[in-house]
Amino acid sequence: MKAFLLAACSEIFYADAQKRAKAIHNWVEFAKTAFSKPEVGFANAVLRKCCVFFESPDFSGLSYDAKISIQFSHPEWLLKRWRENFGIEKTLEILQTNQIPSEVFVRMASTPKAGQFFKKFSDSLEKIDFDGFYKIKAGMWECAVELLNSEYAHIQDPSTMRAPKMLNPKPFGNYLDLCASPGGKSLAIADLILKNFIQANGACETLPSNELGLLVSIDLESRMRNLKLNLEKISYLKSAAISCDLFKENLKDVLNLKGLPIYFDGVFLDAPCSNTGVLRRRPDARYRITPSDIEKCSSAQFKLLGIAAKFVKEGGRLVYSTCSIDPSENEENVERFLAENKNFKMLEGGTFFPSLNADGCGAFVLERVF
Repeated sequence: MKAFLLAACSEIFYADAQKRAKAIHNWVEFAKTAFSKPEVGFANAVLRKCCVFFESPDFSGLSYDAKISIQFSHPEWLLKRWRENFGIEKTLEILQTNQIPSEVFVRMASTPKAGQFFKKFSDSLEKIDFDGFYKIKAGMWECAVELLNSEYAHIQDPSTMRAPKMLNPKPFGNYLDLCASPGGKSLAIADLILKNFIQANGACETLPSNELGLLVSIDLESRMRNLKLNLEKISYLKSAAISCDLFKENLKDVLNLKGLPIYFDGVFLDAPCSNTGVLRRRPDARYRITPSDIEKCSSAQFKLLGIAAKFVKEGGRLVYSTCSIDPSENEENVERFLAENKNFKMLEGGTFFPSLNADGCGAFVLERVF
């Protein structure tokens, strides 16, 4: 019923005044197919009251935060949290950005033939400021399907490359990607390895087969399907998709059993998070998450950081990323980790706020010094 009312009120709110009565009628008729007679009566009464409110809204008596919460459709507790952490100007900027629908972005792979393949879509794509990324123009969905079915393109938000670039993966190294499914970050790491190889050795028409290093991607058994499908696109380095519950199983034992290394040149941890950096793309999360969810995420992320650190070789890198903009999931977790792990130091990183061409995220690179 709540979902029904939210959807109906949204249409009524955006409809021309003369069409609102018809919209209410259509929604009430639909309600008759899904709800009992008393529930239909309730829905009818609420929608008609909402119509009156939309025609002459009365916000008198509401606090400033409550008004802003309604205006930008974000829960009041989240607005207050952002205001305390970032200040009112930055908060309003985030709220305004989150109200603008997300574009669909595509990343061009580093393989030599990708550039030529992309040329056929020049009328359907628009280059943006992020290297290798394009925006798919509205309505060009046949183009999107063809791109997705190729090995030369990946649908990704530009923000997803911030952390992999910090890893700076080199050819012939060993890399570990934790919480890897569906595999977008694994593909990004592999592409960066290939890109670095081409820059050092020049372009080649035929890619080396399984020679450029090793990429091991870890996630839960229930999340293996998409991860394996994505890793099948990588032919120029050895890759392995391994199922492991990092909280319940010993990853060292799993790696040993598979004959894989224990220590890696780089470990990438894109930790599960609250999604506060991607609310423009996932508007449902605005009212799905709670303050306790952020606390639970932060706690789990810190545990995962401790696990990830065990697999970094001396001189290697540990990259920690989230799709959150909350300090408790980003800077505070990193600061706590560094305080308890003196053998690591931070090279760079921070929180990136959402913009028109990129989601918000946190990305930090830590180096193991001994």
